[in-house]
Amino acid sequence: MVEIVASIEALLPAGIGIWWGLFFIFFSMISSAISATTSIGGGTMMLAIFSIMLPQTAVVPVHGITQLGSNL
Repeated sequence: MVEIVASIEALLPAGIGIWWGLFFIFFSMISSAISATTSIGGGTMMLAIFSIMLPQTAVVPVHGITQLGSNL
């Protein structure tokens, strides 16, 4: 279990803890469901949350990776 947590933390930007990472994963699933049902708004919601929680330099790269996973 410790190895899994360490590997997840290695993928997160500096300063983002494991709980924030899990929150982002959960919120990504919610925003993907909203985007799938209404065809609009999921990516914008993610940008809003990321801009509040992440450093400005990490918002666009993290959003891109999140949208890639969401679209797959």
